[in-house]
Amino acid sequence: MIKYIATFYSHYEALTFKKYLEGINIKGTLISVPRSLSSSCGTCCQFFTDSPTLEMKEKVEALYQAVCTDWVCVYGK
Repeated sequence: MIKYIATFYSHYEALTFKKYLEGINIKGTLISVPRSLSSSCGTCCQFFTDSPTLEMKEKVEALYQAVCTDWVCVYGK
């Protein structure tokens, strides 16, 4: 499983995305956006999956994959 974080334009979108993940049996955790990244609302959702779906990507501002100790943008910004 690969670690991802998704950023959002609003807190509402972050909460909605977390519920969406729960509906497809993926555990999401809302956390503060890491300092190395910027986000409109300051809240992101951390989750683990083998591959993010197109539907996931359409629900976020940006999607980042954990690579070693850094984040790499895989969708958005």
